[in-house]
Amino acid sequence: MINEASESRSLIYKVLVIMAFFSFSAGIIFYSMSQMYMLISQIWSHSPVMTYDRGSIFGFGAGLGLLFLTLLMFTKGFLGDSIANRFFPIFKYGLIFSFFCIIFMPFITDHMISNHVNKLGYVNCQSAKVKGTWSIYDTSYYTETSDRCLSFTKEINEERDQAWDDLFN
Repeated sequence: MINEASESRSLIYKVLVIMAFFSFSAGIIFYSMSQMYMLISQIWSHSPVMTYDRGSIFGFGAGLGLLFLTLLMFTKGFLGDSIANRFFPIFKYGLIFSFFCIIFMPFITDHMISNHVNKLGYVNCQSAKVKGTWSIYDTSYYTETSDRCLSFTKEINEERDQAWDDLFN
């Protein structure tokens, strides 16, 4: 009787943990993909200002790694060790790939995007750049002209100042 109750709690615990991990990883991946979609649509539409969030690429790698860990937990917890061991090489290489995405992809994509938008005639608006605590989290802005960069920097600084004022008042 006691053993059945603890097994049912254990099953509920496994389901809740796997659902939480899956939801979190899916949310991170969705956010990353939406940021990349936004950048691609800005490039295709020749938007006056383009935004590249390097942190979203970092998040894509982290979300992918978390997804592979979640799949590993699911196979071990519900399908058993024999099936999990059969799929372990896939999980292992998936985790290695996600680690590569976390460490290198933000810098590779930053270089590729910067070169592409420069070829399109855009200017890297350094004065509006948001620097994160780590260089992985930087957000870069590209504008059509240097004059547009100056006006955009003024707009974005006013918005940031207003956000700080709203936060503390």
